[in-house]
Amino acid sequence: MYTSEQIKDAAVRAVDAIVKDMESFPKGVISNEELLLLAGLQEPDDSCSVQEYKTWSGHYLSFRERWRDLMLERTGRYPATVHGKGFRILEPEQNIDYADTHVLTKIKKTAQKGLKIIRGTRASDLDDQGKRKRVAAELRMSQVHNIARSAHRQSLRERKFRNEPSPAPQTPPSLTPTNQD
Repeated sequence: MYTSEQIKDAAVRAVDAIVKDMESFPKGVISNEELLLLAGLQEPDDSCSVQEYKTWSGHYLSFRERWRDLMLERTGRYPATVHGKGFRILEPEQNIDYADTHVLTKIKKTAQKGLKIIRGTRASDLDDQGKRKRVAAELRMSQVHNIARSAHRQSLRERKFRNEPSPAPQTPPSLTPTNQD
């Protein structure tokens, strides 16, 4: 299994290889397999234990996040996940659209989920201190949710004003080239 340091080094190797030969990735698309190959990492085989696979999964998630951060830092382009396939390295303008739609929607939904959990907690199950914590947490989460919701609506209004289509926020960028590409 890999150490944390090996995972960090693998992310650097992958970024170096991609930056060095960006033209070899048509439309900025890189598969999971290509990424692992460039990083010098190998997925465990079917004979590994459940614990080994869980460890690998954690390391792979850390690797992906480190790789994404380094790609954004070095190239100014964010690698968005294309579920089940790999990643699409976004163009700078697409970075903004991705953050303004996909990420903002996730923030809004996460805050909404937090509110649901807090409001779903029965006050009768809490002592006085727990009730005070619940009220304070609900107030904070409501503020976060309202700000995120307002920002999301503003983003949609601006897109409409610019006559841009509103992309489906939960749809990751496709691996297939579009006319914009």
